Amino acid sequence: MKDLTIHYLPHTRPHYSELLFHYMDKIKDSNKDRIKLNIYTDNPVFFIGAVNSLRGVQVEIIHTAPHYQYKIGVIKDKCETKYSMKLDEDVFISNHIFDYIMENLQLLDNPDNLILAPILSCGIPTGEYFINDYFGEPEREEIHKTFLEFGFGENGVPENPWGCNVRYLNKLTRGAEKWDGMKWLEETNDIAHHYKGYHPLRNGYATHKKLNELILKNPDKLSTNNEYGLISLKNRYYTNSAFVIKSDTWVKILCDESLYRDIFDEVPLNLYMQINNLNYLFIKNGFAVHTMYNTNVRPGDDNAFFNELKKLIIK
Repeated sequence: MKDLTIHYLPHTRPHYSELLFHYMDKIKDSNKDRIKLNIYTDNPVFFIGAVNSLRGVQVEIIHTAPHYQYKIGVIKDKCETKYSMKLDEDVFISNHIFDYIMENLQLLDNPDNLILAPILSCGIPTGEYFINDYFGEPEREEIHKTFLEFGFGENGVPENPWGCNVRYLNKLTRGAEKWDGMKWLEETNDIAHHYKGYHPLRNGYATHKKLNELILKNPDKLSTNNEYGLISLKNRYYTNSAFVIKSDTWVKILCDESLYRDIFDEVPLNLYMQINNLNYLFIKNGFAVHTMYNTNVRPGDDNAFFNELKKLIIK
């Protein structure tokens, strides 16, 4: 019996699946038996060949239009297991984290818990926990230095991304002597706007480039079986590239038009959490990579990072 459907959303980089499938192939057989992988793609021929490297996981390749929003619309009718996982194409999660997720799905049976998610390298709020727990003090200082050099309305960064002027947040970067990540999360959570996912990692370039550079110098923790635990957070805005949720709850959110402020699914998840005062559960030491946001990527950077990361992990 399948318990979890992974809804995988490749877009312009289907070759990224090689690293994802490398990890998924190493999931415990007992957990593979409980997983179904749905691949939503406008390039089914590519994936018919690619899934040959993935043994023991039931796969359905769903031919869709290329647009992200269209795929999300299709997902509403494909949530056939008790739990669902949304997984963007540029996220890489180790087999150990997948195993932890499969062995802790029951956490979502508690109605106070909305999602279970890994610690994404540049996620909000997870980037703060990734940097603090993944790196040593010298690396943390390198990254935080780039945060303190970041500013909205400076160096090509708009002061009003997504329609909200947030230049005042520069008091926590250029106007501060030391980076305080928790203070940043508190401040942005109080923004009177539906989008609250502002961060030097999401809106900057040098910030994210430095983070990825240091990940490539220290890749081991991405693939090791770390000592996992849980971080339970309320009232924190989440950028939703990868998470597990009860399927009926997710469909309810995706179908509730009152939660939408634009065509994307990021705000509805966060509004549902806030309205219902629910917990986000993050896997402590569950380190996973999100390559780059489309707000700060430059041509070739994401592929260059992926290619270097793949060489370090697939040996």
